[in-house]
Amino acid sequence: MSYINKTVTLYDSVLFLGMQGTHDVLRFGFDLSPWTDEIGVSGDVVISAKRSGDEIPYIVAGVEYDAGIARWVVSADDTAFSGEGTLQVDYTTVNGGLIRSKIYRTVTAQSMGAADPEPADYGTWYNTFASLVATATHAAREAEDFATTATAAAGSAEDAAQSAAESETNAAGSADAAVASAGAAGESATAAAGSAEDAAQSAARAGWVHFNVDQETGHAFATMTENVASQVSFNLDESSGHMEVTYYG
Repeated sequence: MSYINKTVTLYDSVLFLGMQGTHDVLRFGFDLSPWTDEIGVSGDVVISAKRSGDEIPYIVAGVEYDAGIARWVVSADDTAFSGEGTLQVDYTTVNGGLIRSKIYRTVTAQSMGAADPEPADYGTWYNTFASLVATATHAAREAEDFATTATAAAGSAEDAAQSAAESETNAAGSADAAVASAGAAGESATAAAGSAEDAAQSAARAGWVHFNVDQETGHAFATMTENVASQVSFNLDESSGHMEVTYYG
């Protein structure tokens, strides 16, 4: 269908709707780009109007919104009364935010032989519609908040699982290191004991000394078999692995 198109900016003031009774020919395009360029084009548009003689505004029909442009085709209801009225554009963002235009002044000229009808009672309908819009907006906002909370909880759970896995890995590594260290210490002690035993057995086989071990100092005392009063002290140098022998006369 073809229309007479008129572009309206957010800075215009007066909208001429034509003659009384004009309908389905004139289409206004409200350029909302000063808003949508900043807050995004994904939103909803509602246009409210008051005709001459109306006590409360009504929601105009025939509004289409696309990519920052709200288009309104003027209907017979919109031009039913001659005289001046008002109009305002509301833009609701996807996050539930609301921005409103200035109040435009509308003008409908009187037609020959046309009488102004009694104003319709839009009060109840308008209040119901406004309540439904508010309820839907609140529900959408609660759903978004719930989704954000669920995402954050999932992230925390993932972090906790990762930390637990890392702790388990570190604990296992520490346990392996401790076992390895204990094993090395045990091997060193066994080697030292074997060296001392070998030295004692060699000396005993030589037939010139008897050994006694001091349990407190770890020294091995040897008594000469030739009834000599001399004693021998054996000390193992752990750094070099050498056995030091000291004679006491």
